[in-house]
Amino acid sequence: MTTSPSPAAAPGGYCRLWVRLTFLAGLIVTLALVVLAAAWSPLFFLLFLVALPSPVIFLIGIFRPNLIISRPRLRLYLWTCVALSIVSWIAEIVWLIIVTR
Repeated sequence: MTTSPSPAAAPGGYCRLWVRLTFLAGLIVTLALVVLAAAWSPLFFLLFLVALPSPVIFLIGIFRPNLIISRPRLRLYLWTCVALSIVSWIAEIVWLIIVTR
């Protein structure tokens, strides 16, 4: 007796829900860098320029994850953009805490 795979399953198994949710989280985090660059320092704007294509790539990854998962350099770039966003927000929060004391 065979069972049919779920509609979200692909031959490689990369189209699972958690992969799409990971891309959604990456999209949100990199869009947070866009907000930070638009609202504050020119330093963050320079980091935003480095991460400019990443929200579009994350959006593509939500719908077509196999296009991104199969490219290690692209995944490294996306991880770097997420790290830049997180470090930028931590630096901004620390700066605001120090300045408002």
